Formats: sequence, C-alpha cells, structure tokens
Amino acid sequence: EYMGIRGVNRHEHTADKGKAVSDESMLQDILLLKRFNFNAVRTCHYPNHPRWYDLCDEFGLFVVDEANIETHGFERYDSPFNKKTLAGSPEWREAMMQRVTRMVERDKNHPCVIVWSLGNESGYGPTHDKMYQWIKERDASRFVQYEGLGQVYNAATDILCPMYPHVDDLIRMCNRDYRPAIFCEYSHAMGNSNGGLSDYWKAFAMHKSLQGGFIWDWVDQGLNKKLADGSGTFWAYGGDFDGDSPTDYQFCCNGLIWPDRSPHPAMYECKYLQQFISFALEDAWQPNQGTLTIRNNYDFTNLTAFSFTWEISVDGTKHSSGDLFVPSTAPQTTHRLQMSDAPWAALVKQLNQPEHRDVFLNLAVALREPSIWADIGHVVAHEQFRVAGNPKAIVASSWPRNALPPASIQSSLTNQQLTVSTQHFVLEFDIESGTISRALVGGTPILNSGPKLALWRAATDNDVGGQFHLEWENAGLKDVKTRVVSQSHTTVENNFVLKFTLNVLNGHNNVIGQGTTEYSITQDGRVEVTWTLELEVSSLSVHSIPRVGSVLVVPHSFSAVRWYGRGPHEAYPDRKSSSKFGCYESKADDLHVKYIVPGENGGRADVDWVSLSDTQGHGILVRRCLNSPLMQFSVSRFDDFTLHSARHEHELKLNEQGLVVHLDVQHTGVGGDNSWLPFETIAEKYWIRPGEASRSWTSVIQLL
Repeated sequence: EYMGIRGVNRHEHTADKGKAVSDESMLQDILLLKRFNFNAVRTCHYPNHPRWYDLCDEFGLFVVDEANIETHGFERYDSPFNKKTLAGSPEWREAMMQRVTRMVERDKNHPCVIVWSLGNESGYGPTHDKMYQWIKERDASRFVQYEGLGQVYNAATDILCPMYPHVDDLIRMCNRDYRPAIFCEYSHAMGNSNGGLSDYWKAFAMHKSLQGGFIWDWVDQGLNKKLADGSGTFWAYGGDFDGDSPTDYQFCCNGLIWPDRSPHPAMYECKYLQQFISFALEDAWQPNQGTLTIRNNYDFTNLTAFSFTWEISVDGTKHSSGDLFVPSTAPQTTHRLQMSDAPWAALVKQLNQPEHRDVFLNLAVALREPSIWADIGHVVAHEQFRVAGNPKAIVASSWPRNALPPASIQSSLTNQQLTVSTQHFVLEFDIESGTISRALVGGTPILNSGPKLALWRAATDNDVGGQFHLEWENAGLKDVKTRVVSQSHTTVENNFVLKFTLNVLNGHNNVIGQGTTEYSITQDGRVEVTWTLELEVSSLSVHSIPRVGSVLVVPHSFSAVRWYGRGPHEAYPDRKSSSKFGCYESKADDLHVKYIVPGENGGRADVDWVSLSDTQGHGILVRRCLNSPLMQFSVSRFDDFTLHSARHEHELKLNEQGLVVHLDVQHTGVGGDNSWLPFETIAEKYWIRPGEASRSWTSVIQLL
C-alpha cells in the first residue's frame, strides 16, 4: 500500500558536545519531529547511537538506516565499474561490506527500520551490487536504497532516491521507472530557505509513485564558542576556529532547527504541508455552496482520535467559533460535509455583506487525548478557506483610529527642500531625490526618511550559493537611488499634490530606468504615494531582481507592529502556505529571525496594511490601495548593508537612523531547491525578471 514519507535527514549533533549526543537531546529531537508531523528519519550518513532506534521504536518514527560509507571526491563518472571508484575496487570491497553487514546485524530487530541504505555519494560499482545481494539474502523483509551520486537508476536500489531534483524533474522520473521515488535529500534548509516546498508536496499528492522524501537537514551544526570579550557565546562554524582552513564555512548550518533546538520558521511550513489530515473545499463558487472534504492520511489512526474546531473571522478579527463533529473516518479514507449543512452556514450567509472583504473559515484539529509525544489539545492540522466577502471592500475595521484632526495645508520651498504642513504635522521633501526626508506630528519625529525605491536585499545563503548576489552587486542594485528630473505641485480638493519625475540610478551612477512618484497629502495627515517604475531591461544583466518596493525609516520607539495579512511567522512568496490571513501583532525585535549567518529575514507575505507605533500611540499606518498588489513587509533594527556584511548575529550593529521598514510589491523567493548550483537555488517561477519589474503601485501612509 501507498505510504507517504514525511522525512528529514538527521546528523547527530549538539552545540556543546558535537557528535556526542545525550539521551535528553535525542528525546528532544524525537518530540520535535513528532510534533511537526515528521514520520521518518534518514540516519545520514552513518548508523546512529543505539538509543536512537529504541526511541524511534517507542514513539513511532520510520528509519532509513544508512551505512557509514561515503567516498565523495573519489567517485568517477566515466564508468560505473572504473576501478578508481572505491566501489569498483576489489581492495575496498571487504571494508565496505563490513560496514553494511555490521549495521544490518546490529539493527535488524528494530521495527522502526524500514529501509537499509548502502551509504551516501560513493559512485556506483560492483561492490554496491554485492552489498545489495547480501542484504536481500539476509533480510528480505525490508527495502534497500542507494542513490549513487547522480546514478539514480542503478540496480542496487529498490527505491529511486535522487538528491535535490527540481519539481519539473519529478514527473519525468515517474514515467521512466517502475520503482517508487522517495528523495533521499531535497529542500536544502540552509538559512532562510525551504522555499518552494509546497510545490513538491503538490507533486507528491498528484503522483502516488512520488512517495515523499527527506529534507536536508535537521539541525544547524553550529558549536557554542565564547565571544572574544567573554560576554557570552555564539554559534561558530567553519573559519571560526584556529587552523580550520580550508573550510566550507557555514555549509554545516543547513538545518530546520537551531543548535539549541529552537525551530526555524520553515518548520511551520513543514508541519502544515506534512499534516496527516487534509482539507479541500470543492465547488465553492458562492457562500455555503460546495463540499468540504476531510481526508485521513494517517496510516494507522482513525479521526476519532482528534477534536475538530471551526472559527469564522471577518477581516482578520475572530467572529464566532465552535466544535465540528467528524464521524469515524478510517485511515486513508475521507469524510464529506456539505457546506450548506455546516454549523457555520447561517453565519456565513449573514456576514456576506458588501462592507466585509474577507470572511474566512479557519479549521483546526487537535489531539483528543494526551500522547507520549504531545499534550491534549496539541494542534496536528489546520486549514483556512475564504468563504465569503467583497474583494472591493477596504479592510478598515482593525486600523488604528487615532488619525489627525483635519487642518489647512501650507507649503514652502527652498533650494533643496519642500515643506508641506498643517498645525498638526510637517512633511519635508528632498527635491533632489523626490523622497520624504522627515515627517513630524506635533513636533515628534514620525518618519526619519523614505519611502525610497528599493530593489536589493541582504543576501541569503541561497542567494550566495546561486550567485544571484554577485549579479545584483555587479548591476549596482545595492545602492539604487532616484534623481529628480522635474517636479510640480498643485492643490486638488484641499489635497496638496506633489509629483516628481525621476531617473533611477544604480550604484555606479548609471541610469537604469525612469519613473514618477506622486504624493497626494490630505488635511488629516494621510499621504497617498503612487509609484510608476520603468526599468531599462538592457541595463540589467540579472536573472532576477531581489525586490521591487520602497523602504522607509521610523524611530526605534515605534516597536509595536500590527498587520493584516499572512502570519504569524515569517513568510515569503515561495514559503507561505502555512501562514494564514489574520490580524497579528508583534514587537519589532521579535520579527527579526536570528539565522546563524545574517541576511534577508523576518518578512511577512500578502499584507494589506501594517502599522508601527510607540507607547504613546504615535506612529504610522501603511496600507495598499485596491488597485495595487498585497505587500511583502519586514521591520528590522538593522539596515540591509549590515545584514549583508555580518557573518554572525553578534556582529550586527543597530541602525542609528531607526527601524528599517520594507514595503515590497514584488519579492524574489528565498529558494532551497539546492544551495549551490548557479541560478538554480531559487525556482524560476519565483524570480522577478527585469521585464516584470516595471509597474505602478499605490500605498497610503497615515501619520498617527
């Protein structure tokens, strides 16, 4: 029968003792794996501590037990039986055979072991066939797998187990071979990564011969090291120790969790995509029409083990909730509920009003009884569906309400600065760049600069490995600026309208495009900003532009952040399935994600509005207009240049000007198909090609 593998590769590692793992650390890993919906582990690239198998037996995790064989760097591709390959050399046959036979004899009585692996990245030769034959004679009850470093279709494997295939390659693989495909490594979790994971899981759902895979890998293998001044410790990696050259630097830091076992944001994407209970809303063209299908993808568990709850939210605010009865549903079967018969049906009909834009149905599934790996009430699955609403409505119900009193607008012009003001606020414009240089409300600074055009981001590990960052720097995207060609202003219905015609210059002072910025300023402190951007494609030799949007700086005291969009955790265009629409709030410091090597982080996707304020209620609210796309935003105490250049978290220096706020209308995905192939680390569907970056958009900045 079909069995889906929700797996991860796990190196044995702790931050204090390296490979010397304790019972406590192993149990911690087991509990995290179970709670985040993993069901399988590959013991890369060696048999693990014996206690690990006891725990997997007890808690219910499948194991691919891997022999301690790797000859990476010695393999040859000209012939699978070239004697220069260790697997093709008779002198090495006994050594390799012993490593397989000892593993099998030691671990054969553990029911958690479902697959024997002949090792990792060792080419392919006669010894692999010998090892395969020996295992089949000794233990015919289990599968054997071997990848062969590119020689996927070798004869020494029952499973096609390639490394880092692109999603487009998966379908071709299904059609070529009769064997099931379970990827021994995929979705490389290096830093801000695991983008595109949802695309893999869509492919798994469509083709049953694709039975999942093992994400690379489980834990960042950083080691605790004292800071030079003795004030604390940091997670060190290659290059941080005396004499560790040559080195691969941070290439050991490619896990889903930090060394202290805190989960990366990508773990929540894994949990959602791997959840064993799935939901589908079919034919929901009108409110309360269609069928809600609940599928039990567990292999051994009935849905009676769980409690189901529902919630209706309106524009991000919870309205009503209740329990949902789901009858006995056996493993690998479904239950269907007509939406017209659902307990929320009357409520959805009532809320389907023109003033409501988003009426969401939120579903959650939790343990009905405590388990050995989680407490009662632990959520194992969730889903969200938009079931009613008016797409043209403005989401205003949860905005901050302290807009400024209206007052007449005055303006004055000097050589370098245009000032627009009322008795309540002051806006100062730099007429050379066409941007706001400062905004004050009642004498209190509200904006320290911006919004300014932004086309660059601090490089992630995947940006570096894919060489995107070199293109961006060579193209001068790091220091993009605008220069005013002409400006005009007028008054329209008591609004002060200021328009700049601009040239866009890169860091080499070359013109790479043109544009306009128009500010429509109202008497109550609302600034409607409309951008038009036309980039000269021939001037940009890049595969993908990292971002298109604006950046502004506000005082550090504006640390209370609220937004309506996807949340609560970090999300990017290619890693946002687990982030659900709602109204969220956070402190600015908590939005920063402490990847071991700093870079772009902390983004939130598909955001309608975001506000930042201090304890006195001063601040700003930025919302997109209906004719503009939802925003990707981030808030950081560090500027992009600091995030780009720092090699460790403790090296980050506070941005003296204030909090850096990015508001993007386009953002390149973070990628993770791999972390090393030039221009293949991020799937092309998540690029922003230069010809796609020319656009117009409007956002509204409300001074508070």
